Formats: sequence, C-alpha cells, structure tokens
Amino acid sequence: SGTSEVLLEQLLKVYPNPAGRDLYVETPDEYVGKIADFQIVDMAGRRVYEKHHVSILQGVISLDVSGLTVHQAYIIKMKVGELDCHAVFSK
Repeated sequence: SGTSEVLLEQLLKVYPNPAGRDLYVETPDEYVGKIADFQIVDMAGRRVYEKHHVSILQGVISLDVSGLTVHQAYIIKMKVGELDCHAVFSK
C-alpha cells in the first residue's frame, strides 16, 4: 500500500511548518461542504488534539495548535466520511 500512502499525503497539505499558533489545513475542492474530524498525535502515538464535526466551508481550515509543545513532530489525521488522510508537521 505504498501507493495509497503517497496519495493520502498529496490530499492533505498543512502549513506553516513548523506551525505557529495556528495550523492551516488545505483540503481538496471536493471536500468543501463536507464534515471533517481532526486528530493530532505525537510520535509516541498519544492523542494531543481533537476537533470533531468541522464544516469545510472553504478549501482551508485553521486549527489552534498553540497548546502543543514546541520543537516536537506531530501527525495530523483528517477523516471525511470513509476517507482518512494525514500529514506530518512540527511545532
């Protein structure tokens, strides 16, 4: 499933990296009007952030990640319907 991993990485773009107070998640146009769930885990697999039932009103979603530890890497996961996608970022 190396091919699907590449596809998932292409679907979810996050910036800035490293993140400041806010992390912006860029979603493909076909997700506008849908509902997403977000989860951020640290590299040990601990869930450090969750936000559910986020309406994708436009192609970019802003998440307040000011509570995350600086100088650490994280994985952000987005679920829209049956689709799961993720990206790695640092704070």
